[in-house]
Parts: sequence; structure tokens; C-alpha cells
Amino acid sequence: WGVATASSNRTSTIFAATSEYVNGGGDIIKIFVSYNGGSSWVLKYTYNGFNAAVDCRAGEIDIEPIISGNDTIVYCAVGINYNSHAWSTMIVANIGTGVGAGYTWSFGGYNNANVNYYNPKVTSDNTTYTSASYVYMTSSFDSAGTVRYTSRYLLVTSPFTTTPVFTYRQPNAPNGFWWQSNGISSSAYLHQDICYYNNGTVDRIYIVYNHAGTATDKSVFIAWSNDYGVTVGSGNTLSLTETTNILGAVCAANGGTSRTTMAIGYRLQYANEWDYRIQYSAGGGTTTGMFTGQYIEYTGDTTMLISLQAIDLANGRFVTGSARNGGEHYYRSFNGTTLGNPLQTNNITGDVTYGGCRAGYWNSPNPDSCIVVWSPNLGSGAYCSRLICSTVGVEPTGNEVPAEFSLKQNYPNPFNPVTNIKFSIPRSSFVKITVFDITGREVAKLVNENMNAGSYTVDFNASDLATGVYLYRIDADGFTAVKKMMLIK
Repeated sequence: WGVATASSNRTSTIFAATSEYVNGGGDIIKIFVSYNGGSSWVLKYTYNGFNAAVDCRAGEIDIEPIISGNDTIVYCAVGINYNSHAWSTMIVANIGTGVGAGYTWSFGGYNNANVNYYNPKVTSDNTTYTSASYVYMTSSFDSAGTVRYTSRYLLVTSPFTTTPVFTYRQPNAPNGFWWQSNGISSSAYLHQDICYYNNGTVDRIYIVYNHAGTATDKSVFIAWSNDYGVTVGSGNTLSLTETTNILGAVCAANGGTSRTTMAIGYRLQYANEWDYRIQYSAGGGTTTGMFTGQYIEYTGDTTMLISLQAIDLANGRFVTGSARNGGEHYYRSFNGTTLGNPLQTNNITGDVTYGGCRAGYWNSPNPDSCIVVWSPNLGSGAYCSRLICSTVGVEPTGNEVPAEFSLKQNYPNPFNPVTNIKFSIPRSSFVKITVFDITGREVAKLVNENMNAGSYTVDFNASDLATGVYLYRIDADGFTAVKKMMLIK
């Protein structure tokens, strides 16, 4: 049904969770870890305690690991259907010293036929704090009759104990985190996300939401609190408005002391298709003027699924993932001023409106390492691609139009760990430059985009690859060339 990934500045381990369909029984949740950047995965915990009538909702799963000493606690938020209505639950497992005894907690009101909970999201402040960390969760809910859609917020204190405390916060209703709209269409849906932000002096929680199917579906709304949700405070809400419809709302902030960047992503309608656009703020995002818009994906294809994750680095880098209607899945990085190359991770046929596409980050020696995990449709399983890429992008080397296609020998060669590759195209072409190991396994896609005629240079960073011979290949408008390079560490 869905897949989620998470990473931490406290470990190089990557965490993932899947919601899996069980025919004739309750669906199950599995939590995995990878110790080698997504090359292989270890199942650490399985939750199969749902009632036989429980079905997980497509794409509604999110996870957040918190780490202190030997304890690694994974909080997993899941949306499910049960007894003809929807509710949100939290599954908690301590996987630090082996498979922990998990337990569940659910948003109140799910036994009330007039209340449905949707789209739960979870985050924490573990990037800044350890044993004193808090966990934060949000879920939207509606109420039959008045058809009220609301974003509800939850604070979890003492999250490392066997008895964490779950507390609802309702600041300044209805204009704070309990944003609501009454009497709207029953087909409307509240897309939302939550992230933690710290600039060295303040702990801030952001919740963003978009109300699809309403008169305000051209806007993304933002609310934030500097006191863990006790109050939103005067003026601590704003909206970002486009000229066409918006679907979905995701957010990420770098967290950690002195990381001041924050970004919001959404799907934006253009003609008969949907693009992926983000709004980026270098100073925390408390006024509309602090945000700058940037397209992540802008093609003739429709973007179906989007993902956004912050990397805990001082340069304010983000990684994005997206899935198009043709089944293509892409990773792209962004640091506020420069977009990395759009790197296609794979092409899986199937209904990409199911499941999920999540960009992830590997806290490795190479800050450009990343993974994309996706679940394309029911019954197809979950897949992971690991990439190495650069946020610098492809740089032109002159204004002259070359006479022919060419791929130059990398320099330096041998190299450790960065080398430069030059290439030329005499006419506008779709260009791919791919790196393989000696067995033919793809390890990086450096270029994957339409380019104008010209000569270019691109860097290849192999910080987390082993010593050995690698091949790099260019494919452009029928031209193909392959060369060898040697990495020596």
C-alpha cells in the first residue's frame, strides 16, 4: 500500500517502513533498516496486530527514528480503514537492541461514525536533542453532516520510555493548527505535512496543508508554533497562492542548530498535466516574501507522487523524489540556488497513484548520496535505488557550437574521489551520462535531461564507492560512447 523512508544525523543507518496488503486478514506494517546505503535491507520489526477487517490506506505511512545511546525508537504513523471509516494510528518499536516490543496508539474518535482521520505525518526534534527529544504528529479529520475538515496536532513527550505521553494541542482554533473549513464538498481532501525547525534560538513546528476540492485549492496554508503547539501566536499563519490548482503539500526543514532553511513542495496544475514545484525560504519562512518558487519537475508528463526531505548540512540542501504517470521515478537535489540534475532511478510500469515515492538521504562520507524508495502499485512490492549525484549540476564550457558529438576522457584519471567529465553535443538533444561498475551495475546517473547544443562539464563524486574500474557512457540522439576510469583510494 505504501512506503516511507527516514534518515538521521546521528547514524548512517537508513530506516524504511512498508504497509502491506493481506488477503482475508488485517494488513501488516514492516520496519526495515539498511546499514550500507540501501544496497541491502534487514527486517527489524513486523506489526501484525490489526483486526482482520483493517486495510491500510494507499500511501498513508510515515516514519521518524529517534536515537539516544543504545535506544533507537521508530515512530510509524499509518492511515487505515476500519468499520467503514478512516482513522490514524501510531506504531512504536524499539529496534536499537534487536526487535522491540511494539505497541500502538490511535487518534481519538475513531469509534465515532461521524469522525474520520486521514493522512497522518510524524517528525521529531531529535536532530537537536537526544534523550530530551519530542515527537510531533499531525492528522487531518472530517465530520459528517457539517463536513468539517481540520488539521489536528499531537505532541509526544517522554518518547524513549515505555509510557510516552500523548497530548493534543489546539492553539487558536480554528486559525492555528486546528485549521478548519465547514460545509465543503465531501470529495475534498486535506493534504498536509509537518516538520521541525531550529535556528539556534527557537524550536519551531511547521504544519502545511492544502485543501483540494475547495475554493482555496490554489493555496498552501502554513502555521507554526514556537512553544511546541501551546499557541500559534499572533501572525504565525500565512498562505502561498498560485494561479492554478494545487494538489498535495509536503514540507521539510533542516533542523539542528543554525540550520535556517525550510521548504514546501506541492503538485501544480499546468494545462492538462501536473508539475512538481517547491517554495524555498533561507530564513525559516514566516512571511510570503521570504519564499522563492522553483520547479523541480516541469515536463509534458504528469507528476503523480512527490517527496521532499531535508539534509542536515549547513548549506541547506534538500532531496526530492517524484513519480510520473509513465512509471518513471526521479531524484533531484536542491540547495536554494542550484538544482541538481534530474536523475531517473527506474521505470516501473503500473499505477503510480498507489503506494508512494520517497526520497531519502544516506548520512555517509559523501553528502550527495541518496536513495529513492517506491511502491508503484498494489502487489508489486517495494523497490530501492541508490544514487550518487552532485548538486552543482552540468556547467557549460563555452559559447561555440561543436561540430560533432564527443565524450572526453575524465580528468584526473586515476582519481580520488572526484573527477571531471567533458562532453559536447552539436544540436539540442536528450542526454544521458551513466556510470557503471565493472559488472555492469549502474551506480550513478550524472545527466538525464534535454540540453541545448554546446560543450559541457560535469563532476563525478565517488566518495562512497570502492576502489576499482568504472565505465561511463553517453547516450544522445543516437550517439553512444563509453570510456573507462580508475578510482584509487
